[in-house]
Amino acid sequence: MLINYPGTYRARGIKALAVSLTKKNRYPQAVLSLTAEEMYDEETGEWVPIGEVENAGADLTAYLVLFGGNGKETLNFDQVRKVTGWDGGSFAALDQMDVSKTPILFRVQEEVYGGKTKCQVAWIDTYDANPTGSGVQRLDPEKLKGLDAEFAATLAKYRTVTPAKAPTGAPASPAAKKGRGRPRKA
Repeated sequence: MLINYPGTYRARGIKALAVSLTKKNRYPQAVLSLTAEEMYDEETGEWVPIGEVENAGADLTAYLVLFGGNGKETLNFDQVRKVTGWDGGSFAALDQMDVSKTPILFRVQEEVYGGKTKCQVAWIDTYDANPTGSGVQRLDPEKLKGLDAEFAATLAKYRTVTPAKAPTGAPASPAAKKGRGRPRKA
């Protein structure tokens, strides 16, 4: 029975993996046949065996486009590499991988297509990934410095001049203040 609830699922292995092309634009995609063993319960924060989830299906096929129209790798490309251990160097190698013992976490969401609402795999990740999403993660200071250097020219257009800090010494005497400020009307 097909998965019929949006949510986060995981399995201890991928039933099958094949490389194919999308119908319309002929982009390369990884097609994964998945059978969920557990579903994450967001209310309790616990993994629940799929057999204990009322009316839940367990099977779903993921269609993960690997390259987009610009010829660039998609985020799915990175995730397929991360999850399967594929080096990204050959579609033939990916197609022939034995992933039967590759644990996986996958997120399912509802999509409306042709007037029908269906569940589809929206994201894959490693088995032990955060089931509620990646959350906010800061880059380390060295990576931030690298980003600043890489985009220095663009960032400079938006940088504002930092006003000079006020002196921290003793306040100026009234004589020193003379001549400052707005001119008086005669």
